[in-house]
Amino acid sequence: WDGPGAFGGASGPVIHNLATGLIEARSDAPLTEWNAFATLNNEGVFRKTSSGDKTMRLNVNNRGRFEALAGSLLIQATRFNNHGEVKLNGGVTLTLAGGGTNSGAFTLQDTARLVFAAGGLHHLRQGATFSGPGMVELGGPSTEARLVVDGEVSMLRLTVALGKLSGAGTLTVTETMHWTGGSVEMLGGTLVIAPGAVLAMDGAGQKTLAGTLQNGGTIIWEGTGAFQGASGPVIHNLATGLIEARSDAPLTQWSGPATLNNEGVFRKVHGLGTKALEAQFVNSGRLELLAGTLQVRGNFTNSTDGTVHFALGGPAGGSDYGVLAVTGRAQLDGAIEVALTNGFRPALSNLFQVITANPRIGTFSTERGLLLGEGLKLTPLYAASSVSLLVTNAPAETPLVLTLERAGEGLRLSWQPALTNVTVLSTEDLAAGTWSEFVRSATNWLLIAPTNELRFFRVRQP
Repeated sequence: WDGPGAFGGASGPVIHNLATGLIEARSDAPLTEWNAFATLNNEGVFRKTSSGDKTMRLNVNNRGRFEALAGSLLIQATRFNNHGEVKLNGGVTLTLAGGGTNSGAFTLQDTARLVFAAGGLHHLRQGATFSGPGMVELGGPSTEARLVVDGEVSMLRLTVALGKLSGAGTLTVTETMHWTGGSVEMLGGTLVIAPGAVLAMDGAGQKTLAGTLQNGGTIIWEGTGAFQGASGPVIHNLATGLIEARSDAPLTQWSGPATLNNEGVFRKVHGLGTKALEAQFVNSGRLELLAGTLQVRGNFTNSTDGTVHFALGGPAGGSDYGVLAVTGRAQLDGAIEVALTNGFRPALSNLFQVITANPRIGTFSTERGLLLGEGLKLTPLYAASSVSLLVTNAPAETPLVLTLERAGEGLRLSWQPALTNVTVLSTEDLAAGTWSEFVRSATNWLLIAPTNELRFFRVRQP
């Protein structure tokens, strides 16, 4: 297919490329339609080799190989159905503006772009695969682009700028996702950010979430655009996951509050303002408040395994240290942890209000980083609607004494004071400073089998 002349289809013609057939488009001459779209049934090879921009107004049913090796190709019709293989060379853009059903393979070389644009519903069914480092994009020039995930599908790279990603299936992103606008509304489905993958949310565009967002990788949340929850979405941050909030753009609700289940790390950094989350926040991982105020417009629960970490860099809440402000109930358990920053040294009687709630229920069962040295400590003060840290005098420390003595054929290791529920660590190289867990003990002693190795022990209480 060569030369500059246009190729016009009239009255819905059909081009049937058999399994032995090859159609090679060597020019950018368009394929137009007069009164009905043409249809290309491809069982062989369709190959675009021209270096410019080519537009084809026809429906495509691909069960063979559809190759775009150079330039760009725009398919404008009512459907592009891929049940074979689509291959895009590096630097090539294929734009699909008509919807369709896909259960075949897409191979995208580096810098290739596959754009699902407006014009219909683009369905990804079970069996659809995406390979290669090229980019899959949802958007194009219109907000009406729709990509529907019906099965279990994975891809390396995805950009959502406009339109809607929906469906009751599971879409897994294994490398990078860039979300600048549009919506992810997978009601009954799940968007998965795999371990090691990164979701970057930025820009001024509003982003809407419905269904479940499961993160095992890293979510970088910045930009000024609001993040809106619809129909009670769930954000599940797995133990391997990190959500880093780098701006104060809010999470709002449209038709039901979100639920944020954090098993990994949720970290608020940068900015001295207030970041609002209209959500029910359940923390069984680490909530790190490094700057500003995190406002939970709902209930907050810190479970037995959860840790709330505050960076203390000065006397003013929200500017010098992070604050957790809960408009609903704050149910506390687990650990509170404090780290001094900016060279700040609290003085005796300094008071830091770190949590507000309505009401506050329960207390932290574990305290870390509250001993400040130089005879001072932070003492938690629990009020009906707040938790504050008061700088008080620390009690004199009692040294821990370990004793090792013979006991029959083995050795008996004991320690005073009689701390219980401790972890005994050991190392064979004291200079290296690498300690490993030897055993956990519910008493203040344990028996050790005889050994010819030189070994050192230490005791740590959680």
